[in-house]
Amino acid sequence: MPWETIAMAREDIATFDRMFRREAKFYAEDSIEQVVIDILRDLGFKVISSREAGLSGHDDADHLAYASRENRILLTKDKDFLNDRKHSPFESPGMIVLNIDPLNRESLEDVLYVLKFVIKPYREIWHKSKVLISKDRQITVWQREHKTSRWQSTRYRLSRSGQAQEWVE
Repeated sequence: MPWETIAMAREDIATFDRMFRREAKFYAEDSIEQVVIDILRDLGFKVISSREAGLSGHDDADHLAYASRENRILLTKDKDFLNDRKHSPFESPGMIVLNIDPLNRESLEDVLYVLKFVIKPYREIWHKSKVLISKDRQITVWQREHKTSRWQSTRYRLSRSGQAQEWVE
């Protein structure tokens, strides 16, 4: 079960970029620290906090409903959002769970790198999906497979040299 480099021709990357580039907007629910929100904004992210939306202290369903209504990707550290029985991905514009506990410079840098270069520029790809971003730039994605409509999960990581890799079983 090794990591395999994802090879794409420059023309394919350019085509992909033209087809899917649309910047995402985010909603940070209660578990996201204000310092993380501030850093995201400094990096040019369009993010609204639960406090700003008047939803601080509300339950998860309210946070998800707000994100859906405002067409913003939900940002959370709460792994309960990965539970499909509690939170269906089909009721959301996308959910990103940040695995950054304990919050430190290294874990935050890894997550911010993925958010900035993989999630933020390609809004539509993450629609109705769930993503877990962990340290070491690892990404687990749960989404419907377009051809078969089956629910699937795939693991990726971005190496320090910038190469995308996929976990192949």
